[in-house]
Amino acid sequence: MKGLVDFVNETYHADIKNINELSDELRQNDLLFEYVYTAIRYILIVTTNILDPNTIIIGGSVLEPFYPRLKERVENEIRNFTWAGGPKNIKWYNHNDMYGAFGTILNAGNSIINSVIEEKVM
Repeated sequence: MKGLVDFVNETYHADIKNINELSDELRQNDLLFEYVYTAIRYILIVTTNILDPNTIIIGGSVLEPFYPRLKERVENEIRNFTWAGGPKNIKWYNHNDMYGAFGTILNAGNSIINSVIEEKVM
C-alpha cells in the first residue's frame, strides 16, 4: 500500500493517504495500472516458481481497484511465464467478503511459508 500511495503522490502530485482515496480517473490510468501490474506480475511469477503451489490466492484492498483489468492479464501471465505452467487454481478475493477463518488460513499460510523459506534458504 505504501509504495503505491507514494507512487501516486509523487507521480500525480496528489496527497492521498490510502488507496481508497484514488479518483475514478486514476483507477483507469494506464501508467498507474502498469505500475501495479508489473509489481504483482513479478511477485506472483517468482513466488510460483519457488513454491509451485496448487492454488494461489490473490487479493487485498490495494489490488481491488484494479481487478477488472488485472484478472485476465495476470492469470494469463502466470500460466505462460512460470516454470511449471502456473498453479492449477487461481482465486481472487475481496477483503470485504473475507471471513475470519479464511483470514486465519491466509495468515497461517504466510507464517508457514516464511518459516520454510527461512529454514531452507538461510
